Amino acid sequence: MDSPRLGVFAWLLLALVLAAAPLRAADDAEPAAVTFQNRTIAVLRATIGSLSPADRAAGAEKRLHDTPATDFRRPVTVLPYGESRAIILGERMIFGIAPDDVDTSAGETVDTAAANAAENLRLALASWLDQRRPEIVVRGVTRVLIATALALVLAFVLRWIRRGLLRGLPLRAERQLQKRHVTIFGQDIKGTTVKALRIVIDGLTVIAGLVLLYTWLAFCLRQFPLTAPWGEGLGGFLVDTLGMIGLGILRGIPEMLIVVVILLVTRFVVRLLATLFDAVERGNVKMRGVHPDTADATRRIVSAVVWVFGIAMAYPFIPGSDSEAFKGLSVLIGIMISLGSSGVINQAMSGMVVVFSRALKAGEYVSVGEYEGTVTEVGALSTKLRTKRNEEINIPNAMLVSSTTKNYSRLAVDHGIVLFASVGIGYAAPWRVVHRLLVEAALRTPGLKREPSPFVRQSALSTFCVEYTVNAFLERPEQRLEVLSNLHANIQDAFNDAGIQIMTPAFESQPSELMVIPRSRWDNPPGTSPQEGNAR
Repeated sequence: MDSPRLGVFAWLLLALVLAAAPLRAADDAEPAAVTFQNRTIAVLRATIGSLSPADRAAGAEKRLHDTPATDFRRPVTVLPYGESRAIILGERMIFGIAPDDVDTSAGETVDTAAANAAENLRLALASWLDQRRPEIVVRGVTRVLIATALALVLAFVLRWIRRGLLRGLPLRAERQLQKRHVTIFGQDIKGTTVKALRIVIDGLTVIAGLVLLYTWLAFCLRQFPLTAPWGEGLGGFLVDTLGMIGLGILRGIPEMLIVVVILLVTRFVVRLLATLFDAVERGNVKMRGVHPDTADATRRIVSAVVWVFGIAMAYPFIPGSDSEAFKGLSVLIGIMISLGSSGVINQAMSGMVVVFSRALKAGEYVSVGEYEGTVTEVGALSTKLRTKRNEEINIPNAMLVSSTTKNYSRLAVDHGIVLFASVGIGYAAPWRVVHRLLVEAALRTPGLKREPSPFVRQSALSTFCVEYTVNAFLERPEQRLEVLSNLHANIQDAFNDAGIQIMTPAFESQPSELMVIPRSRWDNPPGTSPQEGNAR
């Protein structure tokens, strides 16, 4: 018997001895993979004697590395020994496949597992040989350079597309939003929408760039026999992921159609309700319990309720809505909204009180606490006033509900708003004369109505003077402050011209001369004579 046959016989004898040894359960030790050239040759699960799967895999890998390179061209065969199978390279046994190494759950048998292991070993040995062939390496390097150049060109094109989208889409969206004044909770979302669109474009660009980089890396790794398994793994992962996503989309199409139908019906109902409430707001339709002033707010509330109902109906049909991840995300969003929306809900509820109590509306001239101006917007969270100084005051609705509000415009059309000014005049002045002077001052004031005519009330008989209040009706409530200023000026002129001293704001003793300013000195600074004033 020649020496090669003796070698094979010795390996088989050793294998039979190991096969005769008791096998421990496969679950007692972790499976171990036999790898060569970055390829998995076989997975060992059985413990033979004192050798665990990891020991057996390490021994097989050591025998492969100790095998002379000249033997890598020799055939790989499978030899049976009892119920086991031996994987032979030339005349050297590399490892064996025992019955307990087989994954029965995957439908494997000892023969199929051994055949697969032998084929994997042949491919690994062929890749080891190809890796050392210059023409294979040169071809791989050439393909990598071409792929790199193509990837750089695609990256440049991707960058050019991103710049074009950033120049075009946000500007077009901004123009469309300018035509439609879209607000959420009373806030203009034009700037936020444009910014969000830019973020979406940048995000899609980053995703496309990562996919390009991933594809380039997988392609480059596949061009060399040594790294081909890595490239195939990357490519297989990408294909499997895209296939899983595509399959999920295909499976979810029927349910998504139901979601779309529910949302379209909800949108139709919302538009129908909007048409109805618009007619109520214009006064064309009367609806019990809905005032024209509150029709817009009622429409928004009813629309929100309808949308919430529609989304609740569509939620179970959303693909993945029954998954644990989706449920956990829903719980997280609910907790975040609950913790962060207490102040918002308080303001929103206060806004509903403001709207449905019809305390004020846009265009009315009001006074809220220390602020006075024209209402420009009654939002869900706050109300805006424009003052006479052209300042915009933003008043939270919760503060508006808890403050006293004076509405100067609400009754101005039907009855008129009374503007009054108080003055203290000494008891020496006939009260009939004082009444006439105050009425004349009111009639000379622009912005006050002649009909109904101004009238005077004696509000108090004080210690040193009589307090008179002149009352007149405003033509335009928003001019209240400037008309009141002009009325005060005309009262001073009337009493100075008549030589009657105004006793307020304080009076302690009668001065030696009347504290009045004659007409000849109305335009002169204090302490100058009429001649000096004329000279100036």
